[in-house]
Amino acid sequence: MEGNKDRQLYIGIDLNAARAVISFYRSDMAEPKEAASVADSSRQEFPLAVLRMNNGKYYYGEEAVHFRPETEGEAVFRDNLFAIALLDPESPEKEDLFRLIRRLLYFRKHYEKDREIPYDLTITVPEISADVILLMEDLRKNLEIEREHFRITDYRESFFDYISMQDRSIWKQDTCLFVLSSDYLTSMRAHRSISGSDRIMEVVSDRVPFAPEIYEDDAALDQFVAEQIKGALAGNPVSGVYLIGERFEGDWRHAVMDAIGTNKRIFIGNHIFSRGACYGACRMRTVARPQVRYECEYRIRSKRFLRVLDHQKTIYIPLVTPHANWFESFVSYRLLYNGTQHFEIWEDDGNNTREPFAVLDLSDFPKRPEKGMYLDVTSYPLSEKKLCIEIADGGFGAFYESSMKTWRFEIDL
Repeated sequence: MEGNKDRQLYIGIDLNAARAVISFYRSDMAEPKEAASVADSSRQEFPLAVLRMNNGKYYYGEEAVHFRPETEGEAVFRDNLFAIALLDPESPEKEDLFRLIRRLLYFRKHYEKDREIPYDLTITVPEISADVILLMEDLRKNLEIEREHFRITDYRESFFDYISMQDRSIWKQDTCLFVLSSDYLTSMRAHRSISGSDRIMEVVSDRVPFAPEIYEDDAALDQFVAEQIKGALAGNPVSGVYLIGERFEGDWRHAVMDAIGTNKRIFIGNHIFSRGACYGACRMRTVARPQVRYECEYRIRSKRFLRVLDHQKTIYIPLVTPHANWFESFVSYRLLYNGTQHFEIWEDDGNNTREPFAVLDLSDFPKRPEKGMYLDVTSYPLSEKKLCIEIADGGFGAFYESSMKTWRFEIDL
């Protein structure tokens, strides 16, 4: 990023069931910075909690937790807002979650005083699901952020986004991450490979539960985590290890350190995912060709093109965003009607196949002269295996009003 003049503000929010971490980054900063609690500047995790007083006043995050004991019978307390909003999108916790995230975004005034200037926001969550995608789309609309300024990633991709911006010596071999919570240990392993001219990195993840009493017992926790780390590090050489979780900050990790060994770089911190979210958005905007490309089951690997005639020349318009997560691919075009109500979908740009993948028939097509109507084409995946294509009658200025007709097709990816 050296020498880059980009002044765009990138915001990353690590969002899990019970708490959030928010980081801010510009490419002229050495590294992302986290917002801290107003009550405790050393605390950079915000509980996803709300306290609604009977008089209508609200407290959020740390304040909600702090004032709760003093307001028994005078207020309604709700926490774990993200988890509950996922289970029930109609619950009041959904709106409370959106309000809390809006409050967290106020911290951007320390990095960009003009709050009218657009920013890039990435939300990273433990796992991606259809419910997560729907909830995050509602959040995007609530925050009035354009699609191109909003991303969703899971922890695996944020881990990749973080380490890929570090010194290459850390990820020249496999890199491992361990997240310790009160009832399970999550491990991630990033492995780099070469496919043709591309350097590709994939991240595999595993979660191992354990009895709650182990978490509070230093010796038992040390032995349990050490055994899990030994198994996770087996195989290809590992050059870097990241440890995440408040418990890792103690001095009980004797067997753990022995299991990791002395030939690896070790990092302890709780902000990797939110910082990775910032780095990922920045890299997408500012790096023409990254050193290494991330790959996972959410990525679009198929190609689909719309073949159209433009000024007597056949052109192929991409309908999906290559290598994007399927839930981030959204393309739209405005085409000038060329006299046909049949549209051909091709698997490539026409050089290697002789037959179209599919033909879309626009039934009940309005009667218009050639070049007398605009067609608005929108394409977005419904999953990693299914693509939706919508073609709408865009009219033609004052000459022809739109019939308001839209044709919708679903094809395989």
